[in-house]
Amino acid sequence: MASHKHRSALLDALNGKEVPIETTSQEVLSLMGVEAPSHPLLTFSDEDLLLEEATHTRPLQITIECMGDKVPVVLIDNRFALNVCPFRTTLTIDQDIETIISSFLTIRAYGNTSRKVMGDFKAPCKISPLEIIVEFYIMDITLNYNLLLGRARLYPIGAIPSSLHQKMKIP
Repeated sequence: MASHKHRSALLDALNGKEVPIETTSQEVLSLMGVEAPSHPLLTFSDEDLLLEEATHTRPLQITIECMGDKVPVVLIDNRFALNVCPFRTTLTIDQDIETIISSFLTIRAYGNTSRKVMGDFKAPCKISPLEIIVEFYIMDITLNYNLLLGRARLYPIGAIPSSLHQKMKIP
């Protein structure tokens, strides 16, 4: 905001408008005379809550299609930047061993522990309705998940995950 005066004037104008609760974000922008962005706005509200309590600590898990195989229990990690494929999952999705690029990377994991990367591969994954190419790092680790997708992979395609709402919205 340019100044306190401008902010006050804008807030006064907004307070003078009556907007029904079911009004969409795009409609609010239109009421204000602001051109809506070309991409759809994705928002979450209390109506999106699937659980009785909003204080749960459950992670967000989805099912995707990877290499033509349905893969359940895929963790969407809020803090992780990498996409991890446990070695056992690599075997079940029929990943061709010839296409795996060996790696000498070491990843610093939670608790400041180091984990070696066995290799990496790129795979077509369908996160309905979108199909994207995801680079996975193969690690011989035991996880409770079949794949781990970092949020950094989802933002470029416009997907917004919410572990609180246990949903992911895609434009």
